[in-house]
Amino acid sequence: KLTALRPWLDQADRIVVQRYIEPTKEAWLRHAGCNLPIQWLSSLDHFTFDELVFCAPIVNDCRPGLGALRRLREVARCGEAEPRADRTRCIWASRLGAHARPVEWEQRLIENLPSGWEVVDFAALTPAQAVELGSEIRAFAGIHGAAFSNLGLWVPGVKVLEVYTTKEPPWYPTISMSAGHEHFVKFAKDDGAI
Repeated sequence: KLTALRPWLDQADRIVVQRYIEPTKEAWLRHAGCNLPIQWLSSLDHFTFDELVFCAPIVNDCRPGLGALRRLREVARCGEAEPRADRTRCIWASRLGAHARPVEWEQRLIENLPSGWEVVDFAALTPAQAVELGSEIRAFAGIHGAAFSNLGLWVPGVKVLEVYTTKEPPWYPTISMSAGHEHFVKFAKDDGAI
């Protein structure tokens, strides 16, 4: 979205962003070079603007092409990273610290992960740390959430398992497969059975 808006950013006096995971969104905006003041938008807010450029989600209806992913990597300042020779890390993206959509049974699932799996709270990482981690990951799994948005920035070849607790649009599988990852989706029952 920032790429599409880049021609108008120098004319803007602020950027309006949906209120949700604010620290993560602000960190990524700053990392991408957007230093405009942020006006956080809640569901019942009403604003008046002289002019407004609006961007809807970019992956609901289309699959991002290689050019779009290359530009995304450029905006995120992560370059064309190569997979490391020691790319062996298996990461579970934890939602235990998330305030939205907590999953009661995630701790039990984590306790039963195979030996060698690491649990990472992506909300605690800087954008640069999240990108760097992607060059080391062989397998990535977790419950549907924002941590999966990093897949478009990582070098191809990650095996991904995304666990859905509710019906969700295929945002992350679309980004993931376009970026060259092998993405699987599983639906969990209310008790966590997959």
